[in-house]
Amino acid sequence: MTRVWDRRSQGERTSIFVPVFPLVRWIVHNWWVLLYEACRWDEVPADTDRVVTANQRTWLRRHCLRAADSGLLLPRMCVFSDGQRVCFDLKSDPPNVYSHMPAEFIESQRFWLPREAVVDGLREFVRTTIERLEDVASPCVSRLNENWNAIINADAEEAEFCRAAGRLGRDPYLAREWNPSLVEFLETGLGSEAAGPMAGDFLDILEDQNDPNSIWQSLQQTKTTFRMGQSPSNFTMSLDDSYFPAATAYRLAREVRDKLNADSNPIIDVRRAAVASGSGPMVSAELPTLATPKIKAVAGWTNNGNPIIASLANIGPQNRRFLEARALFLAWYQCQGGPRLVSTAHTWSQKASRAFAAELLAPQSEIVERWDRGDRTPAQIIALANEFDVSTKVIELQLQNAGADALDV
Repeated sequence: MTRVWDRRSQGERTSIFVPVFPLVRWIVHNWWVLLYEACRWDEVPADTDRVVTANQRTWLRRHCLRAADSGLLLPRMCVFSDGQRVCFDLKSDPPNVYSHMPAEFIESQRFWLPREAVVDGLREFVRTTIERLEDVASPCVSRLNENWNAIINADAEEAEFCRAAGRLGRDPYLAREWNPSLVEFLETGLGSEAAGPMAGDFLDILEDQNDPNSIWQSLQQTKTTFRMGQSPSNFTMSLDDSYFPAATAYRLAREVRDKLNADSNPIIDVRRAAVASGSGPMVSAELPTLATPKIKAVAGWTNNGNPIIASLANIGPQNRRFLEARALFLAWYQCQGGPRLVSTAHTWSQKASRAFAAELLAPQSEIVERWDRGDRTPAQIIALANEFDVSTKVIELQLQNAGADALDV
């Protein structure tokens, strides 16, 4: 992350010298959002992009190291939650864009670390920095100490509130400025499920205009009515989530297609996949209309050991197949702690569920092979979508992710 092209020496070096106080102060100020807020877009916003929105700029100030001090030579690395781990997204600098800086960063990569490891590492970094400043009499140092003590001395209840606030991208120490109903919801509305996976999914998509209490109550009612719970103890599959979501999801989808002996053929009935993989038939239920379009369904297991999806009634056939495939992924691989929401969030689980559904229903290798044999026109996109009974968007994304030649639709 510190590999740079040095303009003075006209060569590479792998270290930088910067004061750490601004960086530590920024880490402490953004502690809870760094560890718990996910990226709200499919890709991390580019700070050099002219069309970056106000919301994206605000998010970058919370998550990009360069927000610690614009005058320091710091890498463009964003730190954020993926719902399970902490993601580090490092981007190289476009050549000659930051010509006022003595060097430009030339490395791009993305990696994930367990949240506990990140917490331990950052705690040690902050602690050693504060120790070095103990004899410094400065209001800035005093404020840093106060803020850090509030974090490390939080009791279990306060820490739970702070984690929920961080997931929403909010500063828990400014709760007095929030809508009182949101404060009340985070304090008591989630109840005993505050640390559960469905609550996390819910907080990942909650917006200011939403009434959290009414939506959450509807979800809880659905869970209770259909007795939705965690995956059975005898239905476990290993899932290495240290890899990119799409790579892991594609591998798993191909394994399911092999069990179905699907070869290059479209999968007509998604529910066959559940039986072929050793679980009971998939159960469908109806989800009440919610005051947010970001929640598409609830996935879980019945007490009889069947995967279940509760979704809205007015969904078209293609979208329903895709939704069922996403729900199967979450039920099989992500419901060890209880039901999960199928949503528009961009966490690891949600991105992987979309990639799994795309590969299960429209395998990339078959789409690319047909594309290369065809005339590569918008009409062929429609024909492929009809053949595999998916939306044209699924076909387009499969081709784009494969780097298909001459894709111009």
